[in-house]
Amino acid sequence: MHTQPTRLAFLDGIRGVCALYVVVCHSYTFTHGAVFDANDPAIAFSDGHFAVDVFLIVSGYGLGLSALKHGMNQSRFFARRARRILPPYYAALAIALALIWLQFKTAGIDWVPDPKQLLANLLLLNDLYPDLNASFPFWSVAVEWRLYFLFPLLVFVFKRWGTAALFACAAVLAVLMQAAIATLFPHLALDGSCPWYVVLLAMGLWGAYCQPDRLLAKLMLIGSTGLVVAGFGTHAGVVFCDLAVGGFAVSAIAWLRYHPKTVLSSSLLVFVGSWSYSLYLSHVTTLYVVAAISKHWHWPPLAIFWLGIVTAVVAAYGFYGLFERPFQVRSMKNSSFGLTQIGKPRSESL
Repeated sequence: MHTQPTRLAFLDGIRGVCALYVVVCHSYTFTHGAVFDANDPAIAFSDGHFAVDVFLIVSGYGLGLSALKHGMNQSRFFARRARRILPPYYAALAIALALIWLQFKTAGIDWVPDPKQLLANLLLLNDLYPDLNASFPFWSVAVEWRLYFLFPLLVFVFKRWGTAALFACAAVLAVLMQAAIATLFPHLALDGSCPWYVVLLAMGLWGAYCQPDRLLAKLMLIGSTGLVVAGFGTHAGVVFCDLAVGGFAVSAIAWLRYHPKTVLSSSLLVFVGSWSYSLYLSHVTTLYVVAAISKHWHWPPLAIFWLGIVTAVVAAYGFYGLFERPFQVRSMKNSSFGLTQIGKPRSESL
């Protein structure tokens, strides 16, 4: 194992790139539609889903750095995750519901939230009830939230029995969750809740501990790149592609530890990465408002596409200042170790 700095700026840069990519994908969908021709270069904007794979790898990696070095106090772990994830989420949910109300109000319709919709969103069951989801990105927040309850088990198994047991445990958990979802929600699409994401979280945890040397990191990166190309080139299933992207992300992080001075460590991307959670949560609401207003301007789609991106980024930074940063500051006051988490720039002991 190699001694590494506790602060890895490129992790924030990765978050920043992924969040911006999701914004670009959704802005393109709003302005150009969601149907992509296989030969159209714009198909690159059709796979925002796979940015979530990378987010989860970075999450498992960052949480693993602290858990494996300092141990894990479970009650403290859950309290910190709740304080960092839930307040911005509920703020974004309130804004999304207010926008839905305004949309109906302008159409002369009195609308009140359906109790089922409220419960599904408040209890973070958005992925299991996609028709009740108040905003596109919320499904992955729900998935991530549930995975946090499995993370202590993954850490325990890994510390006690090692790599093989870790991935065996993750695979069994994925199968059990898929079986439960198929039984309780038979009409839910395979990628509706992505139970195999627990394997991605395990990959991130493994990457934080094993830290391969330079040669192995390079070989991993080459091999995982080949898997990603093969998966997308042959239109493999979403499970294979998700796991291939996760493997690529773990390998890229391993390689970047030895090459930290890349564009991913630039001050701009690190800055965006520090509030990428707010950007991820709030951008769809902003894009919707821009799309609705711009209908009266008769602007070309490309202009509205870029306007949506810029407006979403600016609005997200304001959202961050109001609803995310205050909770980061509270955590920092009681934090002794810098831990990297999805859209959260600092680390903290668990």
